[in-house]
Amino acid sequence: MSSYTKCIITGCALRLEHAKHYAWGDLFLQGGRFIFNANTEDGETRWLDPDNPIDSPMSIHREVVIPADVGYWSRRGVYVFQAHIALLNNEAQRYIGADLASLIREQSA
Repeated sequence: MSSYTKCIITGCALRLEHAKHYAWGDLFLQGGRFIFNANTEDGETRWLDPDNPIDSPMSIHREVVIPADVGYWSRRGVYVFQAHIALLNNEAQRYIGADLASLIREQSA
């Protein structure tokens, strides 16, 4: 059984629980992992300040937050961490419109 990578949210904010700044990008699902592909600058994640109108031309509706106690791997704007519905805010959950466990089973079939 092999899993494929599926974009589940196009246009999403990523925030590390302990940080004020956020990154903008797309959220993918691969098996039981989330993969967030952030916008980059010079090959590194471009972190945005929510209080700066230049950095925040759009309001953030869909957001994934990585808690301080959740491990993740990152390199050059890509973040990989265990998929869990509790990491998504309500708007992101509504946008997906499906049970996360069902999505994982569907793509692993």
